Amino acid sequence: MKIKQLLFDFGEVLVNLSREKSVNAFQALGAEIADDIVPASWSFGGVFGDLETGRIDERKFYDELNRCLRINASDEQLRDAWNALLQDIPLYKLQLLRELRKDFRVYMASNTNRLHIDYTRDRLFRDEGGTIDDYFDKLYLSYEMGVSKPEAAFFEYIIKDAGIKPEETLYFDDSPANIEAAWRMGFRVCPVSPLDDLDKLVETCLHTNRK
Repeated sequence: MKIKQLLFDFGEVLVNLSREKSVNAFQALGAEIADDIVPASWSFGGVFGDLETGRIDERKFYDELNRCLRINASDEQLRDAWNALLQDIPLYKLQLLRELRKDFRVYMASNTNRLHIDYTRDRLFRDEGGTIDDYFDKLYLSYEMGVSKPEAAFFEYIIKDAGIKPEETLYFDDSPANIEAAWRMGFRVCPVSPLDDLDKLVETCLHTNRK
């Protein structure tokens, strides 16, 4: 069945991340953070997961961070440390997204939070003079949806809201759990590594799923 739409994860698929820079920023505020306390999932104490599913607001997030990290940082300091996770989006990826929209509907589907999206709108997707909304038909963001990947409800929401068929949709993600969840829902899937050339990967995956 012909691919009609593309669904992209955000972190490590489009935007480069640096957990090390974020951890260092929190440590500079006096937090004693080790890799086993702030794992790659950013879910210790549930505070990051709660933020990404909209269960807590920005005020509660800052209060919980200070409590969990045993520090007394300002809202601005905590926001900057958290946003240090986000790095850059290579220009070629923006150009790729723009080209893909000529032939496909293109969506972003991300486990994320308002702080990161606000930062993204202000700082990223700006190289060509546009904003993030110029590169996608719609953004599907966990904190707005109230559910996160790899839960089936995340994908069910997109299927219903966008009016798409999973078998006509190619999904790109760097998380094996998310890829498996999407595959079980009937999506065509394309695993991504942060080191992949996304241009070549998209071309290969589209070719593979052409029939």
